[in-house]
Amino acid sequence: MADALTYLPDRIEEATRTALSLVIAAGLALMVVTWIFAPVIASFFHSPDATFVIRGFAVCLPFDASAQVPIGRLTRALSFR
Repeated sequence: MADALTYLPDRIEEATRTALSLVIAAGLALMVVTWIFAPVIASFFHSPDATFVIRGFAVCLPFDASAQVPIGRLTRALSFR
């Protein structure tokens, strides 16, 4: 999304709102999937105690995903000459 916002030629405000909605929805979906599969992932690595840590990282996914929109807008504001 950050690259799309960087190179989009026009209607950047509308694209920003759409991109933010999409990345938040994707981040929440990834969070839910990671939360559900955390015990499976932990058992794959033979560390069942890591379930708590994996779920902690899962909570951070929507925040990390939503950070891509301002990064794309800041990159767009740079002058690449």
